[in-house]
Amino acid sequence: MRRRHLLLAAAAAVGGALAGCTDRGERIVDPVGRPDVATFARVRAELFIPHCIACHNTAGEAGLDLSDNVAYGAIVGVDAVLFPGWKRIVAGDPAASLLYIKVAASGQPGSRMPPAPAAPVDTVLVSLLRRWIAAGAPAE
Repeated sequence: MRRRHLLLAAAAAVGGALAGCTDRGERIVDPVGRPDVATFARVRAELFIPHCIACHNTAGEAGLDLSDNVAYGAIVGVDAVLFPGWKRIVAGDPAASLLYIKVAASGQPGSRMPPAPAAPVDTVLVSLLRRWIAAGAPAE
């Protein structure tokens, strides 16, 4: 009986330690150290700036500008220029959000972002984007 309690305690400790971790056991922490918080600031800092801003800036590939102070207003609830009937981000619905579909490379429409030869976005960042959208895509 004691052994069973020890095993249950160990399992609970491991489960608690892995809460807020990726499927590879990496701890998800936002820039101010809060675990597992998907914010627009994190999406912009960890995904848009390193992977998207080179093309989607004031020059606006596909009419999309992810520069400071305009990025949020350019994506949430905004029609996709090249894909009529699609929104760039549908708050609360990653599967209906063109930006998520393209970054996750989860199918049509269009090609994945960033395009080859660039490497696909890491699954940790795809998860961050999905969780932010699913949470309603709050501005902060």
